Amino acid sequence: TGQLQKLTDQQVSARLAAYNSGGSLDRDLQMLRAKAGDLIEAEVREQFGTEAAVAVKAHYAGNVDAAWIQNFAEQGRRIFREKTSVPQFIVARDQLKTRIIAGMFDRFGDDAEELEACVAAFHRLTMIETDIILAQVSLLEAIDAADQRGRESGEFERRVADLVRAILQDEAVAIDR
Repeated sequence: TGQLQKLTDQQVSARLAAYNSGGSLDRDLQMLRAKAGDLIEAEVREQFGTEAAVAVKAHYAGNVDAAWIQNFAEQGRRIFREKTSVPQFIVARDQLKTRIIAGMFDRFGDDAEELEACVAAFHRLTMIETDIILAQVSLLEAIDAADQRGRESGEFERRVADLVRAILQDEAVAIDR
């Protein structure tokens, strides 16, 4: 199959402006990487395998920019390409998030301030990631729907043309009689 349409520059720019204003998401990522990166990576490896854990480690190591967003949007392209159920994906993601947060409670349970900072940053990050994934899936579904309408329109035009030809041929036969 061909390469799937990535998020538009406008979609990426809007997300950067909203989510990383003043470098806030970069700071959250750095904090999570330092305080819980190993925990997050281990839980991802447990649920989704080594390849996903390597991707998450790279995701957490990066700075939030257009490439970071497009790299994460690849999950949306994969969901679309593999026809994964979005609700099933969200359920699996929620199970992962629940285990990671439980791990944070185990790790930071004695330090309420640290626990709150990590959980809040992780929650914010996962909400943003979910938005990126779903925006990518929605874009691809909209393109697919437009392509389908175009195919249906072309088929309709061919059927109408065939009907017109058949009617004209019937009239020509009737005139010849």
